Amino acid sequence: MKNKKQIFQNIIITIISFGFLLIVLNPLFSGKLSFEKYLSEYSSLILIYLTYIYVLLTFLILNSNNKLSKEQLRPYVIASIYQEENNVFFSVKNYGKRPALNTIIKMSEGFEELQFNSIRGNYKHLLNQKFLSPGQEVKNLVSDPAAIIKPRKKDAKKSFEFKIEFFDTDNKKYKLEYQIDLSNQYDTLSIQEETITTTLKKVRDELKKQNKMFEKYIKMFSQQKEG
Repeated sequence: MKNKKQIFQNIIITIISFGFLLIVLNPLFSGKLSFEKYLSEYSSLILIYLTYIYVLLTFLILNSNNKLSKEQLRPYVIASIYQEENNVFFSVKNYGKRPALNTIIKMSEGFEELQFNSIRGNYKHLLNQKFLSPGQEVKNLVSDPAAIIKPRKKDAKKSFEFKIEFFDTDNKKYKLEYQIDLSNQYDTLSIQEETITTTLKKVRDELKKQNKMFEKYIKMFSQQKEG
């Protein structure tokens, strides 16, 4: 809606500016006046047009700066799932410079399959926030990396859709839609886990081998001593 309104406004400004320019240049294009005489007789009209262009450019610059200022001062609420040390948190944070009111977060189903039974579904009370001040974050422990790397349910979802709605203090509504794919975030951890497991298996096998060698030497030493 805003884009259509802006496009319509730009079309109107372009038509008016072009029409005004044709009026200003019409006496010159008609061929009845030389360029010097045109400048002399229509200098006031030319000055009015140049003043119009100056005012128009000033308006467009101020309007652009005003929109940029409003965009910088708006609330900006983001829901995220991230790892901190050995825990996974669900977070809702206002990254903007104005308070966010009546935040509603809609998250696709299936995240419970990545949680322990004791905290299953505990992130849901964070999905509705009446007030978030600038920089304020609310979060909850929702899982650990191991439960996401290897869920209890084999076909558990790891990609989730988010739809967020919130208002600023002027009752202006904002909407965001995005996706969080946990499989991408935890691929590195999975690789690290496999590497550690493989290394431990190699160490275990080497210890078994060394142990058998020690047993063999002890047996040989015992037999030589008995002989």
